[in-house]
Amino acid sequence: MDLSDVLGAATRRERTAMEIPLELAAQTAREHGLKWSVGRWSDWEHGRVGLALPTVIAVAATLSSLRQLRGGPPVSVADLLATEGPVQVNEVLRFEPEELAGALVGGVASRWVEPEPRIGLAEERTARKLDIPIAQVVAAAQRLWGRTLTEERDARSGPGAQARGNVTRNLVGELVQELRRG
Repeated sequence: MDLSDVLGAATRRERTAMEIPLELAAQTAREHGLKWSVGRWSDWEHGRVGLALPTVIAVAATLSSLRQLRGGPPVSVADLLATEGPVQVNEVLRFEPEELAGALVGGVASRWVEPEPRIGLAEERTARKLDIPIAQVVAAAQRLWGRTLTEERDARSGPGAQARGNVTRNLVGELVQELRRG
């Protein structure tokens, strides 16, 4: 799950558990330095606000104030990272939530989760054309280029469908040779 979605879902979960209306959340956020309307708070809860560490801290402080009004403990930034499964920080980095939360309190986020290979229509069509499982196409591509056929095609071709088609045909030829080698 994307980091902005994780933070937004946790914020929404906290707010609704306390039965806090959006209006009060937005007003309290303004008291904590965020110039947010109800709509902006809602955008945050739905992962549509750009992330900045000061904003994340201000949201946690806002939720802490609201929770303490109800007699509960404060909300930490780490609390907002509580989720199931890896958190996508950017296009490359994914971390388990505990690893990411640990980095925010002085630890080192060094154990990232390997990204899922990008398997697309090129792999499906190649597998069908060669009458082999997609997994074989992916494995051969990994041996050849260290990435999927789709990723290699995109790296080699510029913009335009015609260029991608020509590059894909050449790459499929390389794949066939690799598959023959075993």
